[in-house]
Amino acid sequence: MQSSLNELAELLAERAGRQFDFSFRQELKVMINYWRVRLIVDSLNSRPNDRKWFSKWLELSLIEVNFSQFPDFPECPIMRTEFKIPKSIRANGKLYDFSGKLNKMTVISVHEPYEIKVLMSGRFTGSYLRMAVINDYGFVFNALNLPGISIKLIPEDIQEFQLAMSQSLSPVPCFTDDEPYFVTEDLKQRIVQAIIATEFRMPAIPETKLQEIQINNERNLQQS
Repeated sequence: MQSSLNELAELLAERAGRQFDFSFRQELKVMINYWRVRLIVDSLNSRPNDRKWFSKWLELSLIEVNFSQFPDFPECPIMRTEFKIPKSIRANGKLYDFSGKLNKMTVISVHEPYEIKVLMSGRFTGSYLRMAVINDYGFVFNALNLPGISIKLIPEDIQEFQLAMSQSLSPVPCFTDDEPYFVTEDLKQRIVQAIIATEFRMPAIPETKLQEIQINNERNLQQS
């Protein structure tokens, strides 16, 4: 069973001798999320092919917007994501691992608005689907009757991503801190060790101790 955010915070709070301090455990959750982002970026900068272990799919509905929002553009149907796209972790020079139609096969390339304006004036490429991200909303050009888009990204803020998931075309219940935390098990250990070494300035927890805690958590879950 994968560790939850609450279990990681309780483990760290116990290490600091403050396991009954609720406010301290909430602060630890912020630290855990911070170190999650930092260690993912470090990991991907050295091993870009590991992106598949961290990225998540999201399906977003589209609504039609007024063309007047884009003066001087060639006139075309423009759709916008109904809700904001959650921020993605910046690593390897990628914004998204995929952006495209709901079939998750047809790519919609992401550009700056001024780039789209130039591309739309092309004789052979002017009618292609293209997307610009403005203030965290996705604007899709040449998108007549397109119901939604698929995005694959590495979420920067887990709560923000879960909110987007609850608003998506395939909504899921809101995430709780008792569910498996959004990171691989080996990275969870590195997060714990990093917080102990830098924030607490204490000796690291032996890996055997971490494994023992993991086994105990699984046993407690089976008995409950």
